[in-house]
Amino acid sequence: GGGPGPTWTPPAEPSRTVEPPPTPTEEPPSTPTVEPTVAEPSSSAHEPPGTQLAQREPAPAAGAPA
Repeated sequence: GGGPGPTWTPPAEPSRTVEPPPTPTEEPPSTPTVEPTVAEPSSSAHEPPGTQLAQREPAPAAGAPA
């Protein structure tokens, strides 16, 4: 009758210890997705300022002689 003795094993105890704690959301997968998104507007922002400067230069020049 020594069957039920060794058969009984608490696998839940070791299972819980093996499971590591849930890592915090400090470094989510959104970080890499934001990098490219921020670069897009950055490049576009540089274009407008350059075009405005060129248009302003001739604008005042034509107004001065007039």
